[in-house]
Amino acid sequence: MSNTTFTMRHYNPIHALIKKQIASHKKDCNLKNDIPISDNDLYYLVGMQSVHEELGKMFEKDNPNFKPELWQL
Repeated sequence: MSNTTFTMRHYNPIHALIKKQIASHKKDCNLKNDIPISDNDLYYLVGMQSVHEELGKMFEKDNPNFKPELWQL
């Protein structure tokens, strides 16, 4: 088992991907309009937020130099 830690070169692409996926999904499900979103859309957005938060917690444990304030969406 490797003792390699995640670094900014890992965090930044993961953060950017999650942020992009959330923005893309919001655009696709018309969150800007007055049309109610479906339960599936809501589950997707909440799930992506939860995944992001949990990854941040793991990264913080893995690397003492991780800055959670930079990880916020």
